[in-house]
Amino acid sequence: WFNLINMNGRVYDPLTGQFLSPDNNVQSPDFTQNFNRYTYCVNNPLKYTDPDGEFFWLPIIIGAAIFGTANTVIQYNNGEIDNFWDGLNAFVGGAVTGAVIGATWSLGIAGITSGNTLAQIGGWTIAAGKGINAVSTISSTIADPGNAAEIWFGRGYTDGNRNMLGQAWQGISRYTWEGLQSWVGYNYSQLRNSAGKVDEVKYFGGATFAIDENVTRYNGWRGVSLGNYIDAKIPGNLDEDYPGGWIYSEGGLFWHEYGHTFDSQLYGLSYLLSIGLPSARGAEWTERRANNWAWKYAKKHKYMDEWMYPYEYPLK
Repeated sequence: WFNLINMNGRVYDPLTGQFLSPDNNVQSPDFTQNFNRYTYCVNNPLKYTDPDGEFFWLPIIIGAAIFGTANTVIQYNNGEIDNFWDGLNAFVGGAVTGAVIGATWSLGIAGITSGNTLAQIGGWTIAAGKGINAVSTISSTIADPGNAAEIWFGRGYTDGNRNMLGQAWQGISRYTWEGLQSWVGYNYSQLRNSAGKVDEVKYFGGATFAIDENVTRYNGWRGVSLGNYIDAKIPGNLDEDYPGGWIYSEGGLFWHEYGHTFDSQLYGLSYLLSIGLPSARGAEWTERRANNWAWKYAKKHKYMDEWMYPYEYPLK
């Protein structure tokens, strides 16, 4: 009799052309029609449309397509794909990672436009983080577009030694449980590239290495691991032809820093305080812990038969 229409969020009465309950959000305070919170499409449905939420999926789909493809290409170029199933694992791992990245855009927009104060705070926080990402990426692209692109694609790069579920979880963890250090690591790498402090970008085991060559300060060898981003300083040029590959060069520095990525996955949001700060102050237990993570990974995947750096990076 009443022909009421349930539009999920509110119930609409087509006879009066109004909702039965008010909208909690005044979209544009400078437009008088928005102050009638019972109207549909600011009382002009021929001109405006009422969002149905379908936009939420668009960034997710775009992110999945971009990073699924990028991860497959990176792993193929790295020699991590030997067959169709390896390629499928890579695509799914990258796609899930990209979907999570896209979802943060959708959640940010949803939070900002929400009538809930906490949701708005969360939305604006995400927007601020995205804004900083944009600034660092643009400045990095101006300085060196090649490195900037490789750093950006590293956001979706996962470990080809993991199965499909393992790669998917690595991507999910990176932007949820490890979200803080992943964000810091990405922007730090891009800002270093902006300053001309990145000469090479390499990928290994799901990590992205931004390498500064010919460094004279600190005797040259330094590194910091933030999420899946590893920023390293070395005294000479990166040895691309080092026996076994570049990852073995520089006296074990790269393996050591890679070991810290496992602590990031384990400690999550507390990583910077629990591991990062003690490591920066030279705590032996954090450094030996990283060495042991690296050794376990290298042994499991047959990169080493024994730990090659017992003096530079001891296990005990």
